[in-house]
Amino acid sequence: MTYPNKWNAIVAACGDGHWHTVAEIVAATGLIPAQVYNALSWRRRFVDRRRSSLNWRLKEYRLVESPGIDDIKSKSVTPPVSIQQIKSVSVDELAAKLTPIVTALKIEGRKNMATMAPAQVAYLAARLQRLLDEWTERPRPPNGARSFRSIPRIPVHKE
Repeated sequence: MTYPNKWNAIVAACGDGHWHTVAEIVAATGLIPAQVYNALSWRRRFVDRRRSSLNWRLKEYRLVESPGIDDIKSKSVTPPVSIQQIKSVSVDELAAKLTPIVTALKIEGRKNMATMAPAQVAYLAARLQRLLDEWTERPRPPNGARSFRSIPRIPVHKE
């Protein structure tokens, strides 16, 4: 039995929202305990786990909001626009712009911890990030902001 079929069998037998031990899942599905443990560990996001109230050594499992494998396969996935539009950068441009950054990083890497300047490494990392943003045509955060997350968001009320 393949993995999707095992998971679908567990969802069909024990997807009622109640707590079940592995022995109950094995009895309901006909799988061996190793297969049940494997399927539950691979779908950890959809499984709650707790100690049994009757025996603290036993664990109980409950399936929560679990889509079946068939539901996931039936949805068509279209690639994002950035994957469809491929931009090429010439090797000469890569070599010309990256060589100074790489040599400066090598120089900083050879220095002793006492003489190394973390600010210089941060500056070189920012230059590298700027080049990557330019080549991938991603928007850069405004001046002074480290990332888009540090920019305060203004709530928008839809009417």
